[in-house]
Amino acid sequence: MKLLHISDIHYRKKYPRAEEGYQGMLCRMQDPLIPLGQCLRKALSEEEVDAVVITGDLTEDGSPEDYRELQDYIRRFTGQIPLFVTPGNHDSKEALREGWLGEAASGAPCNYGVELGDCLLLSLDSSSQGVPDGKLAEESLSWLRETLELHRDRPVILMTHHHLIPGQAEVKGLPEWQELKEVLSGSSVSLILCGHTHHQHEGRFAGILCETAAGLSFCGEGQPDGTVEFSEVYGYNLYSLQEGRLLGRRTEIFSTGRLVGRIHKDRIYE
Repeated sequence: MKLLHISDIHYRKKYPRAEEGYQGMLCRMQDPLIPLGQCLRKALSEEEVDAVVITGDLTEDGSPEDYRELQDYIRRFTGQIPLFVTPGNHDSKEALREGWLGEAASGAPCNYGVELGDCLLLSLDSSSQGVPDGKLAEESLSWLRETLELHRDRPVILMTHHHLIPGQAEVKGLPEWQELKEVLSGSSVSLILCGHTHHQHEGRFAGILCETAAGLSFCGEGQPDGTVEFSEVYGYNLYSLQEGRLLGRRTEIFSTGRLVGRIHKDRIYE
């Protein structure tokens, strides 16, 4: 089975106008549909992909219409290939449910499981809109615990937005990582897919292979003076799987070479 992993598109048809700070950086970066289209075109022309997963921050605090437009754009490339999403801290669960999933607006956690070849794919909602580090509600932990118990003899792929490995990135990881580690230890989860950092990374969490995909919008790099430089770096991961086991991963990273902002790390979320 081939699985395409993309993340952190931060799409919005129209960003609020600004000259400075994070919003100013968003206004200066290229339309994220450009790198998104480039990556989808390359990945899908070179491999026969069975499913596409998007690990959060589909939009930049977008409306239902933003989600509809983003999905329509992605479908130009993917056709009927299954798409699976989990929300990030910039996603509105209400808008995502209405615009992407075609459901009634609801702020309930977006936790679900779907059949994916010989595996079960689980979406664990670690998002709380406007809370950069995320929040894993006890409701979600209980759901995951019960679901894994029901499928303890079946390989499981888990996708969530926030990265889980302490020290993986300069930005903080999920605060409840220790509680999640306890739930996952000894489970049948064979692969974890994450986003949020906008940097590709491979490591292990609770003894489980954990893959983070690069973003499809911008990438921040901390500087010695306490600022963060934002540039147009983007990419994707493509996995070959058999019974939940990762047989191979191909990572593609691209850059336009453009610097689109420099913000002090303490002022990014102002």
